[in-house]
Amino acid sequence: MKAFLHWIYDTYKQHPDLGMHVVIRKEDNAKIGHSGLVPQRMDHTEEIELGYWIDQRYWKNGYATEAAATLVNVAFQQLHVDKLMALVQPGNAGSISVATKAGMEFEKEIQLDVKKVLVYSMSKRLR
Repeated sequence: MKAFLHWIYDTYKQHPDLGMHVVIRKEDNAKIGHSGLVPQRMDHTEEIELGYWIDQRYWKNGYATEAAATLVNVAFQQLHVDKLMALVQPGNAGSISVATKAGMEFEKEIQLDVKKVLVYSMSKRLR
């Protein structure tokens, strides 16, 4: 957990417009997860990743989908990003669903550190 927090804080320092933020449920202000836009280095290129993580107790309520849709708009309309991607664990049907509902399509499978991950992406010009 400490490594995750350090990564979040380092992102804020290097990229003030980016980073993971707490997702708060509107009706009761419960902290239910994190979402955000974060820099990710892939194939020697700096990409912007759409990240989302919702506590399992709150799955299947549309919270990740709502956060992803909001972040797609922020990325393309406010930050003027040309391409957005999401890294998804193979077999994570919920995360794949969120990525596709946000408008992303499967691009490729890559090796990231010691894990294989699926890359879903979308371009501003294809929106």
